[in-house]
Amino acid sequence: MKREDAHKSLALHALRAWRKIGYAALFVSFWASGQVTNPAVFSLADLGTFQYFVPNENPTIYPGRSNEYFIYSTLNANGGTIILKQRYKKPRTLDTLFSERWLQSKLPRLPSLRFILSPSEDVLFIITGEKTAHEKIKYYQGFLFDVRAKKRIPLPTERQWVRTPHFSPQGTYFAYITDQGMFGFHLGKRTLKQLIPAASLPHMERIVPPLTYLEGFHLKRGIVWSHDERFLFFYESDYTQTPTIPIVKWDTLYPEVRHLPYPFPGQTPPTVHIKYYDFHRNQFYSVPLLKGDRSGYLPRIYWSPYHYALFLVHLDRRQKKMTLWRYSLIRKQLKPIYTEEAKEWMDHFDKWKFSPTGRIFFLSDESGRMQLYVLNPPYYKKEQLTHSNIDIDEIVGIDENKGDVYFLGYPGNLPIERHLYRVPIQQRLLQAPVQITDLGFSVEDVHFSLKFTYYIIRYSNINTPPTTKVFQNQFPLWTIEDNALLRKRLRAIDLPYHTFFSFSTPNGHTLHGQWIAPPNLNYNKKYPVVFDVYNGPNSKHVVNRWRSEWFLDVYMALHGFVIVQVDGRGTKGQGAAFKKALYKELGRRELNDIIYTATYLTTRFPFMDSTRIGIMGHSYGGYLSALAIMRYPHIFRAAVSIAPVTDWHLYNAIYTERYMDLPRLNERGYRASSVLNEVPSYQGGLLLVHGAFDHNVPVLNSYELVKQLNRYRKDYVFYVYPRADHSFLEGTTRSDLYLRIYRHFTRLLRNEEE
Repeated sequence: MKREDAHKSLALHALRAWRKIGYAALFVSFWASGQVTNPAVFSLADLGTFQYFVPNENPTIYPGRSNEYFIYSTLNANGGTIILKQRYKKPRTLDTLFSERWLQSKLPRLPSLRFILSPSEDVLFIITGEKTAHEKIKYYQGFLFDVRAKKRIPLPTERQWVRTPHFSPQGTYFAYITDQGMFGFHLGKRTLKQLIPAASLPHMERIVPPLTYLEGFHLKRGIVWSHDERFLFFYESDYTQTPTIPIVKWDTLYPEVRHLPYPFPGQTPPTVHIKYYDFHRNQFYSVPLLKGDRSGYLPRIYWSPYHYALFLVHLDRRQKKMTLWRYSLIRKQLKPIYTEEAKEWMDHFDKWKFSPTGRIFFLSDESGRMQLYVLNPPYYKKEQLTHSNIDIDEIVGIDENKGDVYFLGYPGNLPIERHLYRVPIQQRLLQAPVQITDLGFSVEDVHFSLKFTYYIIRYSNINTPPTTKVFQNQFPLWTIEDNALLRKRLRAIDLPYHTFFSFSTPNGHTLHGQWIAPPNLNYNKKYPVVFDVYNGPNSKHVVNRWRSEWFLDVYMALHGFVIVQVDGRGTKGQGAAFKKALYKELGRRELNDIIYTATYLTTRFPFMDSTRIGIMGHSYGGYLSALAIMRYPHIFRAAVSIAPVTDWHLYNAIYTERYMDLPRLNERGYRASSVLNEVPSYQGGLLLVHGAFDHNVPVLNSYELVKQLNRYRKDYVFYVYPRADHSFLEGTTRSDLYLRIYRHFTRLLRNEEE
């Protein structure tokens, strides 16, 4: 990326100065990309309410039925949504599938560029609205559009909010889920049919995955079609033995109370069955796996046309053993074809890809890093395809014609970037993966053409908002989206400089981090330091990519703080041993790595004041922040803990038991990891924040901490947002939260009122 000469000289000067004091920086980059004459000032309201630094929405992209074109959404000159059939090779439009100008009835400007394309490319579902419930459940509104006739298709439930809108594999139905069940609109007959009725009993749930799976396994879709549309598989959950907790939204005189099924560790999760509907016989059937068994989970199901079979991933209750089962729809036979066990936990339950030739590709970290494997039919012999220092994150493409597999991963020597790689399927010579994308950026998303001749990549770095480009053989062809307006906005602001760093801890681990400081940094002055942390198991906080939410840190750096982030043990990208070091002892090693980082930075950089250190975080980061100021009051003077887990007995069973094991098997670990047990050593400086409508981390966690703080007569500040959920995105909530965070650290670390 080109920079102004002035900034080049500044970077060289900074590097020379740091080398003199023995600092080994990974690399240094400056935010400002041009000479700033009138530095603008942005407010916390810009960040929280107006989303000032949020890039344009990702365009919806579908590869075409031909290798030569793709279909995507964009804006016309007047700001209206259009959907185009576009050539890969050149920025040439072959056809316009949709334009807002064609609508006869006037609609408000579409709030989204998203759409869903039918397999025949003749029908579109245009999304006109979106809302979220239970933190992560998405509901949509929209309408169907006939591409050939260029007009809307009347849909009886057009104004209804629905879940999981989609087209069936052959394009016969446009299907969606409501509280009454799953419905299919027959596109040929233009009739609406109920495909699967909702569960009739209050303790049952059908079609959608259980809420515990949504958070514990990130499972958002509870249905799978067979490729020929004969079978429709779905989840059915029984909550009879699962305890509930009340969730109250305090926004009316008589507030809404929801009783949320929420199994705490050691308690009974919902019993899950996989059922299916046979369209030819008009009958429902059950897959016999785990029928009535409450000792395990079914986090994923997949359909394979080659095998004409349903594949089910099963985890035992402790999540140490994973089995892949095949259920043949021809023989009605269930058979295990692969089993893997781990000493700590299994978290790659969703890393499976099924090829048209019957091969099953998957990821596993049993060799020490997440690597690529394949099961070859008919005997499903396991073969390892990669033997590299890359920690693979996701399989994104299988080109069996050319014999290649594409994946995204973190290189071992630079785990702060995510890149696209290619590796041959036939590994006779153990060929190393080929890195396709350039260093200095991280890949966010990738789409391949039908024959993998072209690919579209969305990438960014810490300086550069996301860019979406078309490539062929690693050469860029043209740009779809470059967020030009956001780039222009950034050039008008005198932003602080940013530094990535790495160092070795006393126990030999290499930690990677980043910090930002005020633009006119004075090395003879002392600055307060604030750690912005998450550091949960299998997370990744320090990445060279664009993060709009990070601009709270930028704001604080512009107002006199040094902000630090670090990926300690437990985070992904550096191998299984590094990631799984937290097992049964959450809160110990990851907090130690934060302490190591604080010691390293304040020792090497005297301008970082070791007597004025704060820490803040949300969710798992909120847990670590509260634990830090309780356990190490001589290091941390102030902390902001947002929606924290305060005791692991009070969180989701699936997530907690994966990393902490069952409570009866790890009583010492649960006790040692509890924030509540650290309250007697707490000396002040805590700002505790929670949303009363939090479905993810129940507000009970903060209430229990408040109870302990009151018991020991400790000083603290506690804010409850009556209508907020775990995300704090409602209305002006986020802006208000940012303001309270800034004022808290200003008062305690800068010894002044705003």
